[in-house]
Amino acid sequence: MNYDEIVSQFIEKDKKILYVGTLLADTFESQTTPAEFHTLDDKSFRDLDHLNVPKELDYVVFTDVLELVDNPKEVINKLKWNSKQVIVYEFKHNDHTEYTNPDWKKPWTLVGLENILTWEFDYVRSLYLGYATIYFCEGPNSIKPELLNAE
Repeated sequence: MNYDEIVSQFIEKDKKILYVGTLLADTFESQTTPAEFHTLDDKSFRDLDHLNVPKELDYVVFTDVLELVDNPKEVINKLKWNSKQVIVYEFKHNDHTEYTNPDWKKPWTLVGLENILTWEFDYVRSLYLGYATIYFCEGPNSIKPELLNAE
């Protein structure tokens, strides 16, 4: 079972989906039978300020793109407002895995993805798969990080 088959199990049918990834978009679309289906890949993020993304989606799904961009936190922050439910499939890649991609920037080595998501969303839960983790993120956090720790 590939990752799109796994992630599609958590998507309700007939919903509006933005699929953010570079692989298997057609397969994912056929498995989820969405009411609307939009895609973005890593090349779309070169100019985030002019990114044309549909609003009022049911799901934004990141599958294999956050590992390829220079600033994944900025991409998450830009797209989180388009949906109340964001699903992130994070590949576990470190020096000990057999599968590596030369284009991976390994953005989570200094600050973990889960840490970033905790700051960006009101509620984050995860499902650990051994070789990957799926994060389910709800309610974009609208409080500035410096105010979260204010007394």
